[in-house]
Amino acid sequence: MQALHLDLLRYWMLIKSIGITPDMEEYEKRKMSIFNQLNFLGVVTGIVVPLIGIFLNDHLPPLAWFVAASPLAISVIVLWLNHEQYYEHARLVYFSLYPVATSLVYLGKVDVGMELFFLLYGVLSVFFLHQIINIVFAFSLSVVCYYVACIVPHEFYFTLVHANYYFYVFNHLTALALIFYALYLIKQENTGYQLSLLNQSEELRRRSEEVERQKEEIASKATLLEDHAH
Repeated sequence: MQALHLDLLRYWMLIKSIGITPDMEEYEKRKMSIFNQLNFLGVVTGIVVPLIGIFLNDHLPPLAWFVAASPLAISVIVLWLNHEQYYEHARLVYFSLYPVATSLVYLGKVDVGMELFFLLYGVLSVFFLHQIINIVFAFSLSVVCYYVACIVPHEFYFTLVHANYYFYVFNHLTALALIFYALYLIKQENTGYQLSLLNQSEELRRRSEEVERQKEEIASKATLLEDHAH
């Protein structure tokens, strides 16, 4: 059991470290780790949600299966781009394809209860993207997709809340869980980064004091040698 736990921990650390290089700044390493975790959860979601639909024997329309499985394809692409060190491209793919894929389902007049995910895409794009033009593009895209999908009236021919209420609730709870987990990871890593900066500052202060003490000792010994010489 302990060996299995160690193996799982090692695999988890490998997932978190995809695309991370030794020359990266500490803060960027932490952000990359969070991004990798979110994409791994996307892979898991893209596998688990369709399996739940199959298990429940739901007769869902093709677009519903599309949006359920799309996280698997998108997150695999993003993780591969991270591995190849196309970092900004990976983030643009994530914050472009996810909202577009979700809105396409609503445009196809299928309501699967994914509205909260637009909030997730918009908030995370501000944190993860670097260039301001990419941030504005990704955030605006999430807003536009949300407006087109959820604000503009649609005559849905399929509504998940009527077909399977519990699955509908599950989708909302999944979105809330991912939003909470993402914000929790961001807060945790920011706190850890601040602590690491404080520790580095304390270490520098300690070394500086040690150097000053050594200088004083050298100066004191030099003075004694001069006195003996005279």
